[in-house]
Amino acid sequence: MIFNNRFDINNKNILITGATSGIGFATCRLLINLGCSLYVVGRNTEKLEELEILGEGKVVSIEADLRNIDDIKMIVENVSKIDGFVHSAGVVNSIPLQFINREFLEMERSLNYDAFLFLTQMLVKKKKINSCGSIVSLASIAAHFAIPGSSLYCGNKAALIATSKVFAKELANKKIRVNTVSPGIVRTEMVNNAEGQHLTKEDLVLDEQKYPLGYGEPDDVAYCITFLLSDASKWMTGQDIILDGGRTCYV
Repeated sequence: MIFNNRFDINNKNILITGATSGIGFATCRLLINLGCSLYVVGRNTEKLEELEILGEGKVVSIEADLRNIDDIKMIVENVSKIDGFVHSAGVVNSIPLQFINREFLEMERSLNYDAFLFLTQMLVKKKKINSCGSIVSLASIAAHFAIPGSSLYCGNKAALIATSKVFAKELANKKIRVNTVSPGIVRTEMVNNAEGQHLTKEDLVLDEQKYPLGYGEPDDVAYCITFLLSDASKWMTGQDIILDGGRTCYV
């Protein structure tokens, strides 16, 4: 009996945004080790070069600002046929209701939501995603429960999940799947930078106690994304996977 390993992701071509930090960078390293060819998008040139070296000829780096629509068009023009697209780029700021203005709104939305929407649209219109391809975007548990001061971030991530469900229905006839992953707090540069800005070390210690399994690591999310890119999840679309060490399993 020949065993068909649907977890095998070797030789798939994947496009990843937010590739130069946190979960995006961890996902790139994992996919490279599993034999994928990657288009990696980011703004940190040193990290892009590091990924190219790791990829040994199977990684194409694209320096781009996803808040700029011309850069999004440039990305699509430089990508050939792909089997998967991961939108990992994002930004989070603590902005209480009283301080929200148009500038803050557009700054958060352009990267967390607009970039995913327009990249997906252009990739589909240019027929760059192969049949049986997989699209994965990085949402957050912030889309599922209230975090004071994070209304813009929570709203954008909720919109990402809702839009992905619509795309899943619209692209099902092309056999392209669309899913989201909603992580809890993961130990990334973004979290490390939050300490000392709008959170104290004590805040983070108290918050981590609400996670039965503690805060996650970038690799924890990278493995989940890889599963969604693989054929092992070929019957899964329009779903949001909450990955939070048990944070949302109790009140």
